[in-house]
Amino acid sequence: MFKVTYASYFTVKMPLVISFIRLLKLYIWL
Repeated sequence: MFKVTYASYFTVKMPLVISFIRLLKLYIWL
């Protein structure tokens, strides 16, 4: 039960994390 909830949460949050990392890399390069 908890693993399913965690998996769904991770699936929802993953794109946001990737976009945040990309923005952070752009900020570092600038």
